[in-house]
Amino acid sequence: MILNIFRNRFFTYYFLVFIVFTFIIVLFQFYREREYRRDRFKAVLDNVSGLAHNYLEKNKQEDSYDYEDLNNLITIVPLSNIRITIIDKQGSVLFDSDVGDYELMENHIGRPEVREAIKNNTGTSVRRSSSTGKKYFYYAHN
Repeated sequence: MILNIFRNRFFTYYFLVFIVFTFIIVLFQFYREREYRRDRFKAVLDNVSGLAHNYLEKNKQEDSYDYEDLNNLITIVPLSNIRITIIDKQGSVLFDSDVGDYELMENHIGRPEVREAIKNNTGTSVRRSSSTGKKYFYYAHN
C-alpha cells in the first residue's frame, strides 16, 4: 500500500517535471525560430535594398534619379508583397511603390527603423503602416 502511494507520487512529480521541461524547450525553440526568421528576412531585405540602390545608380540620369523605374525592378524581385520606399536624408518621401501620391506622405525621419538606420546603418521594426493600414516588417538601410 505504501509502495503504491510512493509510486503514484513519484510518477506524478516525474510527469510534472517532464511537462515543465517540455514547455521550456518548446518556448525556447519558438523564440529561437522567430529570431531566425527575422534575421533571414533582414538578409533578404538587405539584398533587395542593395539591388534597388545598384539599379538606381546604374540608371542614373545626369545627377538625378528616376525613381519610377523602381516599379520595373519590383516586378522582377522574386518576393510577393514587397514595398519599396525611398526617402532623403531629411525624411521626405521621394518614392513609394504602394502609394500613388507619395509626395503627400508625412515625413519619415521619426520612424523607428529610420532613426535606427541613421545610428547603425540599418534599422528594423514591425508596425502598421499609416498610409496603407497594413502591418509590415520595415527595413531601413542608410
